Amino acid sequence: MSYEGFSQTICHRGHYNEKDCRDEDETCPDCGAGFAWSNGVDETNFMDVGFIEIEPFLIGTDEMGEELFRVPTGEETRKLRTWLDWQIDNAPRYEWNNEKVAK
Repeated sequence: MSYEGFSQTICHRGHYNEKDCRDEDETCPDCGAGFAWSNGVDETNFMDVGFIEIEPFLIGTDEMGEELFRVPTGEETRKLRTWLDWQIDNAPRYEWNNEKVAK
């Protein structure tokens, strides 16, 4: 079985994008800036393990109308990441865990 997934990214100018795990480009497709934040999402079993809802970090728009986001802190990233909890017998227990973070 191979790994399938993507990275959620926010560039230094605040643009949010999602890029395939095999994409080696480290620049924002909107403006060319480097990434200030990246979060890996595992889609191997079609379950988006690690996904973070990005809307709480929306701070406005740029001059072109593109949405801009602030970079989540390490604590916010940890609290918001979804994860799959496994039982002792390795049978998956599809229990998604995350916490809400205030803006």
